[in-house]
Amino acid sequence: MKSSVDQQAAALGAAALTLYGCGLWNDFSLIDELHVVESVSKPDEERAALYEKLLVNYKQLSDFLSQYGEKIHEG
Repeated sequence: MKSSVDQQAAALGAAALTLYGCGLWNDFSLIDELHVVESVSKPDEERAALYEKLLVNYKQLSDFLSQYGEKIHEG
């Protein structure tokens, strides 16, 4: 999901907490007015299935390399 807030979400959250904490806002409902959904992306199911298979290989390779690195370090 891409929204109008995008990269400024953390700053908006900090500002909202400050305004609420100072009593200037009664709740966080104004966030909904500022946060507008611009687009929604959905995963490609075919690619997602491929990525799941590749992730298994990646994890196996990562574990192997980690163990290999430990053996080299031990000498």
